[in-house]
Amino acid sequence: LKILTMVARARPQILHIQEVGNFTARLCLPFWNRIPMVLTVHDVTPHPGLPDSADSRRRAQVRQRFRDRADATIVHGNRLRDQYIKESHSRFDRVYAIPHGCYHTITYQAQEGVQREPGTILFFGRIELYKGLGNLLRVYKRLRESLPGAKLLVAGRGADLERHEAEIRAMPECELHKGRLSN
Repeated sequence: LKILTMVARARPQILHIQEVGNFTARLCLPFWNRIPMVLTVHDVTPHPGLPDSADSRRRAQVRQRFRDRADATIVHGNRLRDQYIKESHSRFDRVYAIPHGCYHTITYQAQEGVQREPGTILFFGRIELYKGLGNLLRVYKRLRESLPGAKLLVAGRGADLERHEAEIRAMPECELHKGRLSN
């Protein structure tokens, strides 16, 4: 495993890990038992759009092992901290709420010459059932009646995108990008 070699060579004083749920990651834990570990948890509970299977149960077990092993945990808000403590049975003094940060810096990365498109709705990311693409499409159809130049741009991947792809392609004022958008 490359990660074990990298950590052994770096000899860190602390490990900061983004929460993962794959079994291979769990195999690393015994090798890191003497290194203090900070765990960042983005989703306190798994996304409801992901399938429930034996694999998801194994992932939950791996997540819990990392949570049990962490010397400190970071989540992205006070409500998430309370939820994490309740669900993971962690000590309050070891869980920290740190907001995601400032998103306006993204505008600095925008390419020059890219113009705003008034009346355009952008829907992007991992498109799973819980994100509500079906609801957006129903609302968008009604919106077009009162806002005739409205445009919908959908970009990403996911099971719910596949489910609605034909419907999106049938609307000429909708633009579909399977995958990421360039800047």
